[in-house]
Amino acid sequence: MKKLAKVGSILLVVCMLATMCAVSAFAAGVTDNAAGVTEVPITKTLTKEANAYAPNTTFTFKIESVTPADGTKIGTITVDAGPAGGVTVDNGSVKFDNGVGETTMTNTTAKLKIDKSKFTESGIYRYVVTENNGGWKGVTYSTDKFYVDVYVTYNNSNELVVSSVATYKNVQATSASNQNTGKEEINFINTTRHNPDIPDTPDDPDPGKGEELNDYTLTKIVTGNQGNKNQKFTFNVTIVPANTGAIYNVDVNGKTQTVGPDNYKFDADLKDGEKITIYGLANDDKVQAVETAVKDYVTKWGDKTNETTSAVNVAVGDCTTEALDTGAIAMSAKDHNIGFNNDKTVTTPTGLIMSYGPYALMVLAAIAVAVVFFRKKREDY
Repeated sequence: MKKLAKVGSILLVVCMLATMCAVSAFAAGVTDNAAGVTEVPITKTLTKEANAYAPNTTFTFKIESVTPADGTKIGTITVDAGPAGGVTVDNGSVKFDNGVGETTMTNTTAKLKIDKSKFTESGIYRYVVTENNGGWKGVTYSTDKFYVDVYVTYNNSNELVVSSVATYKNVQATSASNQNTGKEEINFINTTRHNPDIPDTPDDPDPGKGEELNDYTLTKIVTGNQGNKNQKFTFNVTIVPANTGAIYNVDVNGKTQTVGPDNYKFDADLKDGEKITIYGLANDDKVQAVETAVKDYVTKWGDKTNETTSAVNVAVGDCTTEALDTGAIAMSAKDHNIGFNNDKTVTTPTGLIMSYGPYALMVLAAIAVAVVFFRKKREDY
């Protein structure tokens, strides 16, 4: 009995502490706290191509007061425009790490901060939070609107507190009957997509709208009877970025390196069959490749672009332009597959042995047959 009494005493203390220490409770689109809600989380989600870097930019948000339509009530309570400064964005500049190898990234550092001192009466107050379009080329910014309803009530001490905050995605609650419709946690989703992987569908009939990313691949091809397939050929590559401060993931025959944000030139040595691939280029980015001339090799290059698949191999027949410099090629919503063909072919000189050798062998064979035939005839006589 003493043990049971002790256990009961412990449970009573725990319950008392629980009632004293109010904690915010989170449900889908609702934040509750009897002692007062002070903040609401903002989630930023980025979906991207695995091999590309995350955009080297910051994502920001803004919050504004909303004046509901006349007569908007939740039950019997009128919904009013939120007072200035009642809800603000805290830590509102979100930036992602490079993210190579990831296709979905999330960040939860941004929050809505609630200042209860700005609310002087009980009621329901409305705001809307949106994402700013930062203009980074290659990013689809979110156009979602999250409406924020702040519930201000009196506590047991007759003090005003923000007891609950409800958030709605792209809809406003207009009555008690739809008070729970469209409630969602705040989550702004941005996308950077690999252009050739985007299907052409009725919902997205134009894949090249300007927010997709593209890859650039350069392949070395060596041909000719004097072409050395183990010889290294040197390229100087320059990226002209459309976004100030952009960074790129570059693969040179299986070895990766970062290009940018301060220097957009790099050199690479390739032998036959080896490649350079630059991932995550915006539509307005440009790439220029210049090969260092090598004695007696004839150099031709070609560009095999593709809008529907990244699985494209460039061949000798695609290399038709005789030059060492491609010029600055604009990506223009396509993957670019550049082939550089170095050919070194010599025509072997012909002479007596090569021209008449086969006929001489035929004559010698005929003489040998004749000798054998006449020897046999002599033996018969």
